[in-house]
Formats: sequence, structure tokens, C-alpha cells
Amino acid sequence: MESKYRGGECVMAPFSMRRVVEIEALTMIRESISKRPGLIRKKLDGKNGTHCAIGCFWADHMDIAIQTALIDQIAKVNDSVPRDMKKRRAKVLAWLDRRIKALTASDRRDEHG
Repeated sequence: MESKYRGGECVMAPFSMRRVVEIEALTMIRESISKRPGLIRKKLDGKNGTHCAIGCFWADHMDIAIQTALIDQIAKVNDSVPRDMKKRRAKVLAWLDRRIKALTASDRRDEHG
């Protein structure tokens, strides 16, 4: 399935490519974004080594595939902040923190439920 937000730039991963579960992908994306001063919007890669949130992840982890639905969720948040790269970065990081926390809490409930 093609990504709604990054369709022209993403390709189907080969079956042999490593895949990670959602919480691991979110954590890795967060780490990749944290290394950079800001995020671009509307495309994976920009000028001078800049990237959107997903572009940051793939700049660091070219060998890992993630689900199209996750790409679209993160790209939608990434692209929702116009102009300011630092504000965009802050918003995406805050969204990732909330999502990771929610998934972690859900996993704990499943273990004890």
C-alpha cells in the first residue's frame, strides 16, 4: 500500500528487510529526530541534509521497514506545522512521547489484565 503523505518517495520494502513493531519504530524515530535541529515538511529529504520525521529515521536506519499506516500518522503530524522547523520538531517529539507512553501503558495493562 502506498503512503498517502510520502507516496512518491517511499517504496515497498523487500520481504527480507527487517521490520520492527510500532513501539520500537516510534522510539527509533524519536531518537533520529532528537539528533537534528528541525524538521522539513511535505517530503522525506530536503536541502543540506534536512529531513522530515520519517526521513530522519531512514537517514539513520536505511535497512528497516515500517508500516505505511505509521508513516502516514507521523507525516500528518509532521506536516501540520507550517514554516518553523524547530516548532515542527517539538510538536512531532511531543506527539511521539504521548504515543509511546500510551502504547507502554497499554502493554502494561495487557500484562496485568
